[in-house]
Amino acid sequence: TPLEIYSPGITPLEIYSPGITPLEIYSPGITSLEIHSPGITPLEIHSPGITPLEIYSPGITPLEIYSPGITPLAIHSPGITPLKIHSPGITPLAIHSPGITPLKIHSPGITPLEIYSPGITPLEIHSPGITPLEIYSPGITPLEIYSPGITPLEIYSPGITPLEIYSPGITPLEIYSPGITPLEIHSPGITPLEIYSPGITPLEIYSPGITPLEIHSPGITPLEIYSPGITPLEIYSPGITPLEIYSPGITPLEIYSPGITPLEIYSPGITPLEIHIPGITPLEIYSPGITPLEIYSPGITPLEIHSPGITPLEIYSPG
Repeated sequence: TPLEIYSPGITPLEIYSPGITPLEIYSPGITSLEIHSPGITPLEIHSPGITPLEIYSPGITPLEIYSPGITPLAIHSPGITPLKIHSPGITPLAIHSPGITPLKIHSPGITPLEIYSPGITPLEIHSPGITPLEIYSPGITPLEIYSPGITPLEIYSPGITPLEIYSPGITPLEIYSPGITPLEIHSPGITPLEIYSPGITPLEIYSPGITPLEIHSPGITPLEIYSPGITPLEIYSPGITPLEIYSPGITPLEIYSPGITPLEIYSPGITPLEIHIPGITPLEIYSPGITPLEIYSPGITPLEIHSPGITPLEIYSPG
């Protein structure tokens, strides 16, 4: 597999790992930083700007929670059914397939965002304007997401029951799970966002104000997300180790994996973004400023990418 690095401009920097899954690092601008793990599921970290921060767990299905602000925090859990909450902003959602096929996302303008699934059918996401966002699942049923305006966002699951997400206005966002119980998300205003899991325990997300966002997992341990202000965003995994995400300000964003090693992501400022993989070797990504972006491979040799400025881009192969 070749190591390919595109220009630090609009074109993303793509680094293909020695395995099937590529390590992709996009420019520190509007484009997101995406790092695919050496396993099937990718670790995705989007830029600290408009693009959401997405971290995929080593499981198959992701839990996606987009914040009521511009930048959504997406955390994918190892469960089967994904909880997907689309943000009311312009930024489109990026869905990365767990297969060999890479996800390609075109500009958020007139050009549609196209994501090719590991199957024959491509996932196509049209612009966030009048045109609806349509995502075709690898099955027969298409996933359709309409614009964030008056038209509701509707996502049809690959099963019979559709996942429906209504506009972020007065109308509540409702997501129907593939089971009997619907996932309901109310507006980001005074009304709390409540997501009922397919189990007994409901997933509850409170408003983005003083009240913390709390998501109770279908297990004993609740997933708790605090407001994006001074209070840190803390998400407790269904295991012993809690997933903790602190505010994007001075406080670092720390996400503890369900294993021993914590995934730590520091603020997009001077502090470097560090992501520790569940293995021994940490994936470390420093801020897009003077600090270089360094990615340590699961082997001895680290993949090091220095900032797109004066510092050269250096990638050390595992050879």
